[in-house]
Amino acid sequence: MVFLIPNSRYYVAGTPYVRLIHDAKYNRRPIVARNLAETHAKEMSAKGFFDDIDVIIPIPLHFTKQWMRGYNQSHEIAIGLSRATGIPTGDNLIAPHSHPTQTRKNATERRLNPIGSFTVKYPEELENLHILIVDDVITTGSTILSGLEEIHSASPSSRLSVYSLAISKMV
Repeated sequence: MVFLIPNSRYYVAGTPYVRLIHDAKYNRRPIVARNLAETHAKEMSAKGFFDDIDVIIPIPLHFTKQWMRGYNQSHEIAIGLSRATGIPTGDNLIAPHSHPTQTRKNATERRLNPIGSFTVKYPEELENLHILIVDDVITTGSTILSGLEEIHSASPSSRLSVYSLAISKMV
């Protein structure tokens, strides 16, 4: 398994960038996530980051959480990346079980919370592909790692890379 993380911006509370991410995630402004990702993807494309990526797969939300929010911010980020790069998005990773939000958990609870939260449907479609897994913010890495482990278990021949709008300094 290969994990590549592009030049993510640090998630520092109170900064204008973090306020934009909050708008995208909590204030019903999915276009902000799309635009941030599209702009960043154009920068990263010039550096070759997307050159051999075959499909972009967002970290999914359980359908009840997505229904309540109205959208999945990671999917909106994937759309922005796809618009800038022409790489298709996939929906092979699903969240059949709901897990509580990570926002009010300590580091240990965050690491344990998403274990077993994801399932891969149609793993044969992912065989031998280079897959970019997308999430909005990597805090402890547990959510993205859970998604990566599930895809790797279902399709060991796939190569995996990671993209997020921001990464916490505590990772």
